Amino acid sequence: MRMKRVGAILAAGVSTLVLATGPALAQDRSGQNSAAVEAQAVAGGSGVARFDAAMRLAEIGREARDPVLLVAAARAVALVGRTPGTDEGQTGEAPAGTKPRPAQGATRAETPAQDLVAQLLGEARLLAPAGDETVAALIAETEQSASRGTVAGPHTHDVRLLANRYYDTIETFTAGRLAEAAIAGDGDTDVDLEVYDQNGNLLCSSLSSDDTEYCGWTPAWTGQFRIRITNLGWVYNDVRLAVN
Repeated sequence: MRMKRVGAILAAGVSTLVLATGPALAQDRSGQNSAAVEAQAVAGGSGVARFDAAMRLAEIGREARDPVLLVAAARAVALVGRTPGTDEGQTGEAPAGTKPRPAQGATRAETPAQDLVAQLLGEARLLAPAGDETVAALIAETEQSASRGTVAGPHTHDVRLLANRYYDTIETFTAGRLAEAAIAGDGDTDVDLEVYDQNGNLLCSSLSSDDTEYCGWTPAWTGQFRIRITNLGWVYNDVRLAVN
């Protein structure tokens, strides 16, 4: 009889403890999904960070009109690799009053989208001095090495983003690990990058005047995030979005 009473008391105590502590232990996911402490960066840089660095090198090459820097950027992009995303994103018109409207008569000839490496090498060719065999050899070698393929890199989306339009994709990121998103366009318009959590909170925005942007944050819990890219220009822009 005494043992039964002790067992009943222990069982009641455990039940009370579970009821008392269960809700307290459950993580509140109604707020902003962003940890106060930044996650430790990947040694040597993640694929997304390397992609962003390569595209910033390309921007320097364009500004300096240096074909060698554009070839170097193309080689870096090829080395990073990529895993094309299979999920379909959603597009829509940018909110009225918050984004510039396309200029009357602004046009851009529709051409087939190019792979990013091919695009960068094409720009390098246009900038290379006539008869420069060194740059020509660098371009040829880069084309050959890129065609062999690389190990899987960041999850990517290649999007032809029309003027005054946005593109949304939903990605899942793990709690406590550095989450990253980066974009690089074709250089023709201003494209912005924003990241929202599942509760609609804006966690990060990169809003420079060009089309190379980067966001990094640390999720407080594993969940879904909406990545939005918006074309602020008057013509379309071929954009690559990379996430880790």
